[in-house]
Amino acid sequence: MFNLQTKYGAVALTGALLLLGACQNQSVQPESNPLNSDAVHASARKNFSISEGNALLEDVARVVARSFDEKGFRQLVKEEAGKRFDGDYDILFREFAKKNGKDGKNIKQKLVTTADAFSQQLGKEAKYLSNQLAKAEETFPQLNIAVPVNFDKWNADLFSPLVAVRSLDYNEGVTQHLKAFDGQGNVRWIDAVAEPNEPVIVIGMNERVKVDAAGNISFKETQLRLEAGKQPSNARAAATLDGCH
Repeated sequence: MFNLQTKYGAVALTGALLLLGACQNQSVQPESNPLNSDAVHASARKNFSISEGNALLEDVARVVARSFDEKGFRQLVKEEAGKRFDGDYDILFREFAKKNGKDGKNIKQKLVTTADAFSQQLGKEAKYLSNQLAKAEETFPQLNIAVPVNFDKWNADLFSPLVAVRSLDYNEGVTQHLKAFDGQGNVRWIDAVAEPNEPVIVIGMNERVKVDAAGNISFKETQLRLEAGKQPSNARAAATLDGCH
């Protein structure tokens, strides 16, 4: 069974989900979903239920998928993910939103513009999706855009990946499919067991970093003490395994 936990434990990348790492195999796994515990607590603090929190993540996925209609946006996402700021192909949404695209326009404003236009096409209130974006960013400081599979195969000039959601109630060994969206807002389902043949984007939480109330970003204690992106995946994995002894 593929597992998202390993991705944030910095072991080997194996697909849209990642196999459970050796360190985690040596420990007792809680019954709840430890990956999303921060997000669940954040939802509770904002008086959101898990289902409402999942709805926020799904709406972020819808907007990102819609934005992939623009080649420049696809290129920028791949470029930013390729920087591997935390050692994986991750983009922290709050930081990404502050950047400008190659056309000089602010990313957050571009997403808001896309969201507002898409809301009307979906028959929603004019500001529905842009309000959802704002709520998601406020509720989930660790909101993350990941390219966990087939990054090197992604031709951002030509291909628009599906955008999947790692839900707050994702459960390894139980969850069989991930909900995903295409650029038209259509729901697709990605097999959580079989590795996809194409690049997939995953909206979820970045469990390698923590963000304090002032917006300061730091790596969690469980993150590998290596400068992000400076060593190849196998070196990071070896360091992780050594740390289990």
